[in-house]
Amino acid sequence: MGENYSYIQEQSDIGKHAGSKARQDIDVILAQMVGDVAFSYSEHHFTSVFDKVYYVLSPHNICKFIDLSRVNNKKLFIQYPFYSNIILRKLLLRLLRHNEVCLLIHDVDSLRNFGQDNIQHEIEVFNTCKMLIVHNQRMADALKRMGVHTPMLTLDLFDYLRATTNHPARSYRYEIAFAGNLAKSTFLYHDLDKLGVNFFVYGINFDRNKIRSKSVTYYGSFTSEEIPARLEGSFGLIWDGDSIDTCSGAFGEYTRYNNPHKLSLYVSSCLPVIVWSQAAIADFVKEHDIGFCVDSLSDIHTILASMTEDDYARYLKNITALQEKVTSGYFTKRAIRNAMNLM
Repeated sequence: MGENYSYIQEQSDIGKHAGSKARQDIDVILAQMVGDVAFSYSEHHFTSVFDKVYYVLSPHNICKFIDLSRVNNKKLFIQYPFYSNIILRKLLLRLLRHNEVCLLIHDVDSLRNFGQDNIQHEIEVFNTCKMLIVHNQRMADALKRMGVHTPMLTLDLFDYLRATTNHPARSYRYEIAFAGNLAKSTFLYHDLDKLGVNFFVYGINFDRNKIRSKSVTYYGSFTSEEIPARLEGSFGLIWDGDSIDTCSGAFGEYTRYNNPHKLSLYVSSCLPVIVWSQAAIADFVKEHDIGFCVDSLSDIHTILASMTEDDYARYLKNITALQEKVTSGYFTKRAIRNAMNLM
């Protein structure tokens, strides 16, 4: 455990999706490496005005607020964004001014065109910290251009902790898995039959009524623990937006900077990947040779047609080696260790 270091512990809900998996895994790793919990909280969704008043005036919560306000002069690891109510959020922001804080960043709203009016506030939050752990070098460069001067370390890939490494057998076929929150993956509702491949789809918010393609099969939604062992197919697709020609819209543009947790899921399932050529993770995929990049989904069939069994075997060998790292927390542990050395 890290001497003189503390962290803010999170308590997340588990549902039939992997939405909080990255934060849960980092919390587990912080418990192993840092140990000391400066404060623990869970997100509270208010159901009424009465609920909000009761929450604020509850003796238990008042004591917790006081405890949090007394956290001073510590070397702290905190996950960002702060998914909490406004009172806790203000107290968490206070920690940045009274402690040496390393933020482990999951999302940057300023880069995904959410809340443009608050960009300056987010930059100020980052610049109040001692250090940032960001997704990759492209994200670090973009934040520097926006005015962030806090030192940054890169994670390179989110980990995906698993108790086992079971996954379906892989073979070279024209079969592609796609998993995630399907509400933001409206490209699935285009005519995908013309692409000449089969899509196996997993996740929440799937609208069967909008599917136009016989090549799309929906396999349901699973917990973050279950899904790596459920993913069928030969490749995992990482794509966002409403177009099959390019990653489009706010979510699509965001892939130019972020590391989608979807990549970590596919690696944990030993599933070679297909990614947009302009995405930030394209650099990682090419460097580790775990799949291929495309400009458009229309390119997939042509690339698969020219691929050999040896090519696919190479992808599998490389991603199997990477799976061991991802499922054991290698990337997060390395980033936290580096941060400790510099704080």
